[in-house]
Amino acid sequence: MKVLQLGGAFHQSFFIDELTLNNYYVECLDNIPINPGHNYAKISHNISITDIENIKKVIQNKKFIVSSYGSDIAELSRNLIIGDKGKHINLLKKLSARRLLKKVFIDQKQPNIKIANLDENYQENYCVIKPNISSGSKGISLISSAEKIKNAIKIAQERSIDGVAVIEEFIENDGNKYYCEGLLINNIIYLVMGCSKSSSGTIEWDGSIQITEENVSCFTNLSYEYLEKLLTDSILKMSDAVSKSSFAFNIDFFINNGKIIIIEFATRPGGNLLPLVLEHKYRINHSLSYLSILEGRPQLIYRDRPVWNIDPKKIIQISIIKYIFSEEIEMLKADNIIILKRKYSDQVKSEKLAALIYGN
Repeated sequence: MKVLQLGGAFHQSFFIDELTLNNYYVECLDNIPINPGHNYAKISHNISITDIENIKKVIQNKKFIVSSYGSDIAELSRNLIIGDKGKHINLLKKLSARRLLKKVFIDQKQPNIKIANLDENYQENYCVIKPNISSGSKGISLISSAEKIKNAIKIAQERSIDGVAVIEEFIENDGNKYYCEGLLINNIIYLVMGCSKSSSGTIEWDGSIQITEENVSCFTNLSYEYLEKLLTDSILKMSDAVSKSSFAFNIDFFINNGKIIIIEFATRPGGNLLPLVLEHKYRINHSLSYLSILEGRPQLIYRDRPVWNIDPKKIIQISIIKYIFSEEIEMLKADNIIILKRKYSDQVKSEKLAALIYGN
């Protein structure tokens, strides 16, 4: 079997590496030559994940499974390439995604959204400006005064693939941004939750913390069981709306007055390290389980041995840190730190690291 991964960024390189270790033939397509995914694939292509014409030339007369692991833009390209015109495509553009979310989650106070126009005189003091089609949180501006809107629209238009910026109503919340990562396998749900915290750019903290029964009270008054049920119901509603009984999912949501407000829902793995936490909790191989969905034979694939020798009940803190020189690695060794190294083509003496800090 041949797999073509669209994108070779830091978090995507783990997927490529895992498949390669399991004797799959993987090619990486990414127009940023230094991205680590190139170093873990059998063959790499310096082609943009939006360049549909040249991507089709790569897969021409070859039986490739195309993967969009970790990217909405890659998922959009993947669907265009394989000819999938399902309703889930609406989730890949901010404007159409909001309309679908409003329809599916009518019990939520979904924010209003519209196309942003530089010629319009906006008076909103609080709103969010976003690119209509982009990757991650690039080009998003939280506006606190009307004077900043015009510049934010320009930034969002430059970031959006279609040149369209959208203006979205500000959502009241408890001050935290929550994430949910998981797999829906034949209508059975496996999920983990996390909460994004302020980045300090250090090994001590720069990322998200896993939410469990033990620490949920640090973030919200909702119980873990109740929060999990709200998310489970939402995932099944979306499954019904897009007519898919199996998919990987990545959800961003807020909590307000005892309810969740889903702000983004993607039917592909997220652009973070929560899939690794999902592996830790369920002792599964997330990469191979996701691949089974792409193959059309969805199943949960367990590991022969756990990815880490850690009690799965322990809380995982996820830290993605900056470049650290190799001689500094020894200084970071501790019983509660796992260091994940990635090879970067432009780095001679250093590698980008991810540390998963668990427990206390």
